[in-house]
Amino acid sequence: MTLPFVFLRPLGLRLADKLPEPIFTPSTKAAVGDHDENISYQRCEEIVGS
Repeated sequence: MTLPFVFLRPLGLRLADKLPEPIFTPSTKAAVGDHDENISYQRCEEIVGS
């Protein structure tokens, strides 16, 4: 089971503000017309290696 990604934003962060540090949200590219699929960090390691 893959748990959903949770991002707790810093207090006071507004639309288009720069994040204090980058976030990593792995996904796979879908076929044309489909939506990309979010994947777990573990699945990302399986695809690209650790």
